[in-house]
Amino acid sequence: MDKLQEKMIHLAIKRYKTIYPCSSKSDLSQCFTTAGPALLFWFNTEDHSTKLIKAEKGIIQLS
Repeated sequence: MDKLQEKMIHLAIKRYKTIYPCSSKSDLSQCFTTAGPALLFWFNTEDHSTKLIKAEKGIIQLS
């Protein structure tokens, strides 16, 4: 896992407190994908809703 991925996970924890891997993933490191130049981090929160954090050119954007 690279530094940007770690930063995105820490930001999600800071904002939502408790987060979980989404779908059938067993680890948060498995919850990243790319879409063109963007890095996407999908995860679930304690209320079972799915959230997304996007990073493009090293800049993280919360949705």
